[in-house]
Amino acid sequence: AAPAIAIIVDDLGYGDETTERLCSLKLPLTVAVLPKLAASRESAERARNAGFEVMLHLPMEAEGNAPPEPGELRVGMSRDTMARLIEENLATVPGTVGVNNHKGSIMTELEGEMSKFLPTIGEQNLYFVDSLTTPESVALDVARKCGLKAIGNDIFLDNERDRANIEERLNELMRTAKRRGYAVGICHAKTATIDVLRELLPTMRERGFRLVPVSELLEKYG
Repeated sequence: AAPAIAIIVDDLGYGDETTERLCSLKLPLTVAVLPKLAASRESAERARNAGFEVMLHLPMEAEGNAPPEPGELRVGMSRDTMARLIEENLATVPGTVGVNNHKGSIMTELEGEMSKFLPTIGEQNLYFVDSLTTPESVALDVARKCGLKAIGNDIFLDNERDRANIEERLNELMRTAKRRGYAVGICHAKTATIDVLRELLPTMRERGFRLVPVSELLEKYG
């Protein structure tokens, strides 16, 4: 079978014109929508109408003292508090089929914290993607121990907003998929990224790759 690639577009929910441009791409992308923002619900609905798979982009506590984002899970919260927050977050991102972490460089390193809320995600029949915002993350292992369908991010495609750099990282993603049979990349709804996706992704099929939603990868590799 052709190597499969899933591309996740993070940080939707602000409802700006880049969301509009993203939704014009006729590609099987997966989008991750931040909860409890003014345009969370609308972004999720528009993405779904555009044929994208929708995930909840779940904020989690990170290194540093940044103030918590809306709906953020924090270290030390009780299991019940986390479950309630997840319910509230999901209510603002309709049509969600999976969850990935937004930030979370402290929380995803702590097995005890991850095992508090991951069962709630499993009960909702949602899959989990470890964004791997820290190399020390245990989130993927814990998710699998909890019986979730889960997979990890291989590469951030647009940490630098430079087109040549994004193209090089997409090529790296394809090399990983060729070697292993599948790969997962995360990017953001930024102008340069959308331009590169619009140009390069349609040619992936000619190069022998399949672009699939995350759920399809998980059926085989989760």
